[in-house]
Amino acid sequence: MGGFLSYIGLDLIKDTLDIRQWPKTTAVIVDKKYDTIDGMIDYYLPYVYYQYQLNGQHYTSDRIFLDQGDSFSRIKIERMLEEYPIGREVSVFYNPTNPAIAMLQVGLKPFYIIVTTVGCVFIFSSIWIFGKAGRRAKN
Repeated sequence: MGGFLSYIGLDLIKDTLDIRQWPKTTAVIVDKKYDTIDGMIDYYLPYVYYQYQLNGQHYTSDRIFLDQGDSFSRIKIERMLEEYPIGREVSVFYNPTNPAIAMLQVGLKPFYIIVTTVGCVFIFSSIWIFGKAGRRAKN
């Protein structure tokens, strides 16, 4: 369990740091909305659609975060979407090997660090407990 959590957390942190190295371009917000999550009351998923152009090719994306499945309360999501009025120019990170992949917000979230830390605590606690049990068995 600890190894799995640590792996997930470290992978998210690595991906975030990698994406920060992607080039940036200017995009224009063309639409925004939010939807409810099936079966969950008062939790919503944001969608911000933006268009950008690279080397004469036009792209549209709705990717806001690395972990696109984040859900928010209605009040928080409405505030978030207020930051992106339609027609506003924004900077987006795009994948240089696949420019169709872009991201609006890139940053380390506390969740990534918490998952990694909890995983490490599980690992070191297990080592300590099993080490202690092994010493008792020898005595």
